[in-house]
Amino acid sequence: MSYYIYKELVQPIKHQIKRHKFFSTVLAILFVYFILDSRVLFNSRKNFQYLYDLNDGRGTKGFGITKGGTGNLGYSKDHRVGGLPKIASLDDKSNYGDFEIDLFDQEQYESFNKDTNKIVIILGANLEGGVNKWKGPNEWSIERSSIVNKKYYANLHGYDLVIKDYTKAKKYSDEYREGWQKLDIIKEVFDEYSNGDWFWYIDLYTLIMEPQITLEELILNHINETIQRDISYFNPKDLDIEVPFTDYKEPINLILSQDCGGFNLQSFFIKKTKWSIALLDLLFDPVLYFKTHSAWKNGEKNALEYYYNKFGWVRSRIGFVPTRLISSLPKGACPDFEFDAALFYNETSRDFLVNMMGCEYNRNCWDEMEFFKKLSDNLHKSFLTKIGEYFNFI
Repeated sequence: MSYYIYKELVQPIKHQIKRHKFFSTVLAILFVYFILDSRVLFNSRKNFQYLYDLNDGRGTKGFGITKGGTGNLGYSKDHRVGGLPKIASLDDKSNYGDFEIDLFDQEQYESFNKDTNKIVIILGANLEGGVNKWKGPNEWSIERSSIVNKKYYANLHGYDLVIKDYTKAKKYSDEYREGWQKLDIIKEVFDEYSNGDWFWYIDLYTLIMEPQITLEELILNHINETIQRDISYFNPKDLDIEVPFTDYKEPINLILSQDCGGFNLQSFFIKKTKWSIALLDLLFDPVLYFKTHSAWKNGEKNALEYYYNKFGWVRSRIGFVPTRLISSLPKGACPDFEFDAALFYNETSRDFLVNMMGCEYNRNCWDEMEFFKKLSDNLHKSFLTKIGEYFNFI
């Protein structure tokens, strides 16, 4: 029986292979490719299902949704100690060191240590309703797409993801509170993590276009090579170039980009250190907030620009990266800078993230989100997948 099979089936195949060596080799390569890459043809969309599917799937370590206040971040707090926080006692001088603000602690001088430091993604969202108006179907769709996009990315690389809800912070109940509240949100998340951890804050109207790139590869592993320590190369708000008592030898604790409106706080990195905690306390000082929140229309951005422009200790630990590295803009975001290629998303260079800044005012946020979702899906299809789609195999 086996000889019959060999003679009738195997021998003719071997004969054809010898006759058509080139085509046989091509077919063998294609066969191996199909076996190894399960995305090709029938499963081609599996890895990018996050663009359309809100199902949680595998849990993301550290993922949680908080609905105002400090809330539960969604992960075990085994490292927390029960009871009331410590209160400084004037009688016990030995406790003084616990409450002293030393801006030169060791954690600030280490750029990033993957063995001891975490990377945490903070996404600001309006989960239960709009701030200035009711949310319609388009707003819900945008929020859904953005959240799933960040969940997929965090799960892919093992980052903690915290989604904070803007809606319920009643103590900032005015038309400007959403912008200022991100400072309070960052401070709340700081409480759950250790000194030296890096935090990437991103707004809802953003989409990660290249999810295969880690934040370490993007910026954290080569901070000193990537970052500019001043704004001399790009200064759209005409801030002072020189400020007394600025020491650029100090470590970087805050990484920003700039756009046509100045500092961009829709996507930025901040490291938990005593310096950054002091900066957030300063920016969100209640007296400053109530005095200036109606005058500074861009809220926390204007506050940070003001202190950067005045104080050397603030300027000394802030670094700047090119806009397109962490916050590429879509066409139409900055009409006065429409020919500045350094600001706008470039499909050829495959920019990491697109920030649909200001789309809620004079553009269509839903159209932009859908456009970039489909573009990202398209950019990550393999060549054979595109051939399969062309011939209607998918």
